Amino acid sequence: MGFILIQYAIVLLVAVVAATVWRDRYRNAVITVIEAAGICEAALGLLQVFSLAPRKHGIFAITGTFDNPGPFGGFVALVAAVSLSDFLFNRHSRNFRLLFGISCFIICLIALVASMSRTAWIAFCFSAVFILARDVCFRNHFATSLWRPLITLIVALICMAGMILLKKDSAIGRIHIWHMELLAIAEKPLTGYGFGNELGAYGAAQHDYFERDHRSNEEKEVAGSPEYAFNEYLGAAESGGIGLFLLMIAVLTFSICRLRGSPLQSGIRVLAIFSFASYPLSLPEFRIVLTLILGACFFDITKPFWKFFLPPLLGFFTVIAIAAYPVANKNHVARGSVINLYYSSSGMYYSGLEDELAVYSDIMENDYRFLYEYGWALSRAGRYEDSNAVLTKGIKKSSDPMFYNLMGINYWACGNYEEASSCFTYASFMVPSRLFPHVLQMEMALDYGKVQDAIIISENIMSLPINLKNHDMVALREKAAVIIDALKNRAD
Repeated sequence: MGFILIQYAIVLLVAVVAATVWRDRYRNAVITVIEAAGICEAALGLLQVFSLAPRKHGIFAITGTFDNPGPFGGFVALVAAVSLSDFLFNRHSRNFRLLFGISCFIICLIALVASMSRTAWIAFCFSAVFILARDVCFRNHFATSLWRPLITLIVALICMAGMILLKKDSAIGRIHIWHMELLAIAEKPLTGYGFGNELGAYGAAQHDYFERDHRSNEEKEVAGSPEYAFNEYLGAAESGGIGLFLLMIAVLTFSICRLRGSPLQSGIRVLAIFSFASYPLSLPEFRIVLTLILGACFFDITKPFWKFFLPPLLGFFTVIAIAAYPVANKNHVARGSVINLYYSSSGMYYSGLEDELAVYSDIMENDYRFLYEYGWALSRAGRYEDSNAVLTKGIKKSSDPMFYNLMGINYWACGNYEEASSCFTYASFMVPSRLFPHVLQMEMALDYGKVQDAIIISENIMSLPINLKNHDMVALREKAAVIIDALKNRAD
């Protein structure tokens, strides 16, 4: 994490120096680079729709270079807003930028519609309203009639309602995530939980929420274990407290004000809106674009002293980056080796896997996926206490109840019924719609001869709402039904 921050600090300093020296030429260069990247991204996405290019994820028709359509839609929305503003700014020039801007806008708009990313649509539409509101022709067109703005407002409200209803469960789920994050922030509003611990705080907050009171089935069905905050502002507050949240708002406000009149302002505005319901700052593509745009904000502020201040600062960060490179490269190689281990084992345990993973335990101690795999391998090797020690670290990094499920299995293997039951119960409140912790608890009760407890648990399983499209859940419920029938027949 530290090396990544150093890298972006260097990129930002180079961008500030370039903006200071070249001023408008730097801004135009950044706009051109963003538009070119957008055209390539949108073209790749549209080729994927027609199965003419490979996708990053098999279940989605369009992903671009991203893992799913969400961030892809956000990126092309950002580029579409920049290119629309660039086109309107140059529409009387009749030059290359005019043709390039309109071409980029059209292809990105098509890709944006195909992405089916509602957050990206909303972010683009809001930014487009700001862009067109500054345009004299567009403003005069609406000012001549009271009906035009009214009809536009009605159409916009209908479209927004349609976007929500398009994936209602997803929209409700996003609101639920924000609710849980606010509950987590309320516990540590000043200091936060530290970088990398946001998801662990989310899981604990969701457990407490469902444990405290009876909640509706709708809430239980949408609750999950997200891998991202899905709100960069709340994620910042979870990580670093209110201070980091306010700093983030200040940077966005500063950049929007400093870029007034530039097409880059439209890009920042899309990014700011998109960040309310997605995770763009977790992805390098958005971070690079943001860094290049931020560099354009300082061209006149730094000019009086840039020769004396920025070069030494750039040299300082460069020296730090060179010094930190061996450690960062070691981490990168270790991550690749661990991924190769996952693929070579194909999710199956073999003797010695835990020892091979142990080599990377210090380097990968902040990666919850590694911590789970390492804990699982230790569990399969019969090293239950060591496994739980590793899983305890993972609990702070992830909101996935599988950590508690595996800890419960370890306690079960050690003959500690109470601790195992406590882990399964905790997991069941973290994501109430999942049946697996209940099934584990039922099987453990049977293993210990607690037949009546097993019957009660199995009946509870049958009463829980499940997604009938989820074959794993359906199979678990059928398993519980078979067991409860067998137990009742035995009792008779």
